[in-house]
Amino acid sequence: MDYVGRSDLKTVKSLEAVKSALSLEGLPLYAALYAHELLVKLLPLNLPLPDVFTLYRWLIENLHSGAPIAPLLRRFEVGLFSELGMAIDMSSTGRGEALEAGQMYQFHYKFGLRPYYGDIPKQTPMLFVEGQVALNYHSRPVDRQTSVESCERVASQLA
Repeated sequence: MDYVGRSDLKTVKSLEAVKSALSLEGLPLYAALYAHELLVKLLPLNLPLPDVFTLYRWLIENLHSGAPIAPLLRRFEVGLFSELGMAIDMSSTGRGEALEAGQMYQFHYKFGLRPYYGDIPKQTPMLFVEGQVALNYHSRPVDRQTSVESCERVASQLA
């Protein structure tokens, strides 16, 4: 890709396509727009990140294939944060303790995962994750039914 310009707004002179364009509609299109917004907001200008491009291409191809959207987006987010040096450690608590499958955890951006016992702090937004889901993220299996069931359990516990 070649571009010209003196300010942040550049003009593309030439562009070589890696593959033919994929058409997305409905929820896959919204998921791709969400991923694109993450990239625009999080990536520094003019910094070559070939692994992020590969990750984005993987996401678009899988969204086009009709795969379940939520697991694809979670993998994309985890991969993107990892590439940016901000990986969320889902293998243990912030203190290095092993996760328990049945325990609910709260993610804190400074301290990592902490056991959650129902004491909702006043800071929002909060990220809650069940121990088994965090362990699954760490080992990378994608099981749509298990993910849906875990989300339903978490929602019912927080309601």
